[in-house]
Amino acid sequence: MHEMGVVFSVVRAVESYAAENNISEVQGVVMEIGEVSSVIPHYFASCWEPAIASSKCMMNAKLEIEMIPGIARCLKCGEEFNIEKGQGKCEKCGSDLWQTISGRDVMIKEIYV
Repeated sequence: MHEMGVVFSVVRAVESYAAENNISEVQGVVMEIGEVSSVIPHYFASCWEPAIASSKCMMNAKLEIEMIPGIARCLKCGEEFNIEKGQGKCEKCGSDLWQTISGRDVMIKEIYV
């Protein structure tokens, strides 16, 4: 489960931001997790409490996760489609030749102070 490492990286980044901006307490963090990223939201969320437990500025920070759809562009016909819904095939022409255009990233969207 690599999500624990990702969560600890997020905690370090938020702690660094808080220190640089003289923020004593972080109320919450909103994460964007791509539908086709390698991060599983349930596992990410289950790692949150243990990761923030030793953080002075984040010990009460709530986690919110927003899912970003996995969108691809078909290299054959140019159609954009949801990768999960289309099961990896273009919904217009059925091709499995496509390029991901969104939904692979994991990002901190907002920090509530």
